[in-house]
Amino acid sequence: MDARRIIIWIIALIPLIVTVALLPQMAAIVPAHYGIDGIVDRYDSKYTMLIFPLIIIVLVALRDVLPRKLGRDDLLQANLAVVDRLLLPVVVVFVVLNLLMVWLVTTQVQNIYAASLPVPQLILAGISLLFVIIGNLLPKTKPNWYIGIRVSWTINHPMVWYKTHRFGGLLMTVWGIIGLCVTLLVSSPAHAAIVVLAGTIVMMASTLIYAYRCYCQLHSEGRDE
Repeated sequence: MDARRIIIWIIALIPLIVTVALLPQMAAIVPAHYGIDGIVDRYDSKYTMLIFPLIIIVLVALRDVLPRKLGRDDLLQANLAVVDRLLLPVVVVFVVLNLLMVWLVTTQVQNIYAASLPVPQLILAGISLLFVIIGNLLPKTKPNWYIGIRVSWTINHPMVWYKTHRFGGLLMTVWGIIGLCVTLLVSSPAHAAIVVLAGTIVMMASTLIYAYRCYCQLHSEGRDE
């Protein structure tokens, strides 16, 4: 295992260690979800706080399984390089988000907008930053069933795959930058969240429509095989 993998594993284990250490200090029932108004609208057992840390660990562990799933030998190394470059920033963002969740629970924050930390802004900034990182790496992926924009039009048609991932990567990068600006400039966290969510839906829908149009164009030209 190389140094990068060791660092990723150390970072990935932090949420589990912190959560287990703080479990005795948590109330039996803790905030589990906040509504758009920032108020807690669902509570759950404190042991559900272990789910997200375990998901992060599973995500890192999948890196050792994926090499057998990322395509033929001539595609494997390219896709594996994308996974390796993506894994560290994704894990870091997930860890930060998880630690924010633990902080909200241990301090029993009832209104996320009134918390002493700008939690909504940090969450939106983390998501937007991931869009920028993923968007830059998407065009480097090769056709496979496990990473990338995986629909029948792209999986079965390499040309559609490459065009869609170039378009989708650019769109995601641009939207990530816009999302960061919205997070910083819009004073209302609720309004910023609505804008980022709506923009994300439009971005995803636009990418799928583009993939379908590319497929239809190839089909009409008789190059769909």
